[in-house]
Amino acid sequence: MAARTAGNRDKTSQEGRGASGDNIGAAPRKDPIKDHTETTGRGSKSSSRQELRQEVVRELLKLRLLLKDVVTNCLDRLDGELAGLAL
Repeated sequence: MAARTAGNRDKTSQEGRGASGDNIGAAPRKDPIKDHTETTGRGSKSSSRQELRQEVVRELLKLRLLLKDVVTNCLDRLDGELAGLAL
């Protein structure tokens, strides 16, 4: 167990050194993914979202029409069954 504790002390002392400010005054690192989105500009991201929005709207309109057809067919079938039972 003593070796285990010594290993933990080494790790914490290394972490402590990094946290003590070895890089004071150094420029903060930038995330490469964020840098890429900044260089492509907001226009491409906005237009991509706009295209996706339009596609979703089209698909929702198609779904709405299909749902109306399904509901109409179900109502017609149920109405026919009820009419048959009433006779």
